[in-house]
Amino acid sequence: MAKDIDLKEIASVIGTASVELDCASRSFADISALFNALGALADNPTLVHQLSALGARMSESNAATYEEESATYREHGVGLAELIRTVDAQEVKHA
Repeated sequence: MAKDIDLKEIASVIGTASVELDCASRSFADISALFNALGALADNPTLVHQLSALGARMSESNAATYEEESATYREHGVGLAELIRTVDAQEVKHA
């Protein structure tokens, strides 16, 4: 027999995912700043600077991706919260 879908549990999981994705985005932004600082401190700006720029670009790209995903999950969370309120309100009317 199929288990009933628990909307509140799903909303909780989506909310947790949103927070985790936001943390990942901030972590990549911090890593990007570190790569930029390493490049600025390099005595030999050629290879070290190129590698630090590559690391910074990759980190910035990942930060943007995770930020977009976090926003998507937040939107889903808001939509699900509204659905839960509607279902709860209907259950109260029928009780």
